[in-house]
Amino acid sequence: MSSCKTPIRFVSEGKTAIKVTVPTPEGSRRFRSVGFNKIGIEEAIKLAVKERDRIGKEEWGKFWPRVLSDRTLLSRLPRNLEPKYRLSPDKKSPVYEYVANWMKYEDGKPVKVARRYSCLEHGKLGAYTKAKQALLDAYRSDLELLAFMGRAPNVTLQ
Repeated sequence: MSSCKTPIRFVSEGKTAIKVTVPTPEGSRRFRSVGFNKIGIEEAIKLAVKERDRIGKEEWGKFWPRVLSDRTLLSRLPRNLEPKYRLSPDKKSPVYEYVANWMKYEDGKPVKVARRYSCLEHGKLGAYTKAKQALLDAYRSDLELLAFMGRAPNVTLQ
């Protein structure tokens, strides 16, 4: 038996053990294993699921059911909520701008959304504020989880 996936989330099967790999809010992973040579594979899977749930509740708290049920949640979330500061690529004269990029889902399909705010038009602080507000609005439903993970600011923009 080689290492293979099981239909149970964050649980896989190795040669002699059921492996539990739970992601942490900081971006790393916590590992555990339950041997099945003596107790049997079915009992080992039950113990592994209990261990997975214990570690998950310990790491994620009230967000664990959401992390467990939504398969794309962790890959969808941004690394941070800061807009990018760059030189506008489509102008002949150099103009700096702040860009807010995010993905939204229409009918289950991802659609990229980009908002650009010129520093020349809005001023540097104004462009940053507008881009930041656009990102905060885009991830409004995930702000509490992002703050828990340390990826979102604790300050709100007015």
